[in-house]
Amino acid sequence: MPQTLVEKHQSIAHHRGGARAWFFWCVASLFYVYEFFLRDAGSMIESDLQKTFGASAQEIGGVMSVYLWFYAPMQIIAGILLDKFGTRKTLPWAALLCVLGAVLFALSQNLWMLAISRAMLGLGSAFAFIGAIYLASVWFPPSRLALLAGLTIALGVIGGMIAQSPMAWLNDAVGWRSTVLITAVSGLLLSGLMFWTIPPRPRWFVELFCEEEKSIAEFFKGLGQVMSNSQSLLVGIMAGMVWLPVSVFAALWGVRYLTGTLEISVAEAGIGVIIMYFGLLLGGPFWGFLSDRLHRRKLPIMVGIGLSCVVMLVIVLFNPGLTIYGVYSLLFVVGFMTSSQGVTFAMAAEIHSPKLGGIAIGVNNFLIMIIGAALMWGLGILLDYKAGPQLAEHAEKIPPQDFKFMMMAIPICLVIGFVLTFFMRDTHRLRLPDEDGDSKPPISHG
Repeated sequence: MPQTLVEKHQSIAHHRGGARAWFFWCVASLFYVYEFFLRDAGSMIESDLQKTFGASAQEIGGVMSVYLWFYAPMQIIAGILLDKFGTRKTLPWAALLCVLGAVLFALSQNLWMLAISRAMLGLGSAFAFIGAIYLASVWFPPSRLALLAGLTIALGVIGGMIAQSPMAWLNDAVGWRSTVLITAVSGLLLSGLMFWTIPPRPRWFVELFCEEEKSIAEFFKGLGQVMSNSQSLLVGIMAGMVWLPVSVFAALWGVRYLTGTLEISVAEAGIGVIIMYFGLLLGGPFWGFLSDRLHRRKLPIMVGIGLSCVVMLVIVLFNPGLTIYGVYSLLFVVGFMTSSQGVTFAMAAEIHSPKLGGIAIGVNNFLIMIIGAALMWGLGILLDYKAGPQLAEHAEKIPPQDFKFMMMAIPICLVIGFVLTFFMRDTHRLRLPDEDGDSKPPISHG
């Protein structure tokens, strides 16, 4: 007598979550560490790029945001490719594209070359985070998905930390071009590691969720199902708002803001961003564990975004006036609260059936990054508007209130994100397919 889908699901439980699964996830997560570094390294060399190419803040902000403009829509394509081919056939090649982008960045002679290199970096990096989460959804039981998402973010934060003061010290020693070339060599080694260690999807997963070969049209039909789901869009937009302290403040404008308002060095400002990332490092696993333990998705996110908004308002409204150590402490809290965003990836996956897992996660990250790209560029426009022509050549003369005017956009967006949480449905459940192969509907917790 053939097994039902429920019986199949139960029969493969012993394959998921063992030592092999943790090893595969760790290797895939290293790519996210690398991607996080590539994304955030711009904050340490932003002023050098302005001087090298004689560019305005708006121009540099626009060029650096190209990464996100290509990264964001590629999330959807990456999700489709992951659903079709798995991680072994996608992640190593994506890392190689990052290597080529880094080499072009180091050799760039004008802003157009910089923009093209950032586009290549964005396209390759698009596979990093959702690739690690997709691999976790294959090799771990659904009850661990929020924890794995939080742990993935925590590991990625290490890349963000390296992109701050250590990047500044290396930049001072050998220059920004040589520094970027060193990152290219690191990416080449990582690509080889993933190729040799990440296995194809296991047979039991293919039999359970990929029994029939899907056409491209069927994948786009799945994309339509995800994009037409109002809860998917709501979760993604809210997640993009939660992540703005990382995608905008830490990734590009935070160092400039801290040096302009506190009158500290770039290295000291980089330490502040590292402390913010340390909060992310601790908070990611905490919020994931709490969500899984409480059987709640919505509550941890509401607490995280609400407190993050309050603390960002304090940083913007009362700085200058705060001590450097006071700002460091507040940035740690912002990082810890912002990491609650990792829970949204579990929500995105749980809204849909497992066969749409890669697409659902990709759409969620697409919305997060497109919102970050828009505000990254927008803050450059605001600063140019307030500071005028003195910005490019005399950044040290820009008054602190101009930086405060620019940075107020982040807490305003966090308020919008907090309001959106009231319209979200909670999704936590043990995702177990019914007799027809569809996931059970979300269990609402209010």
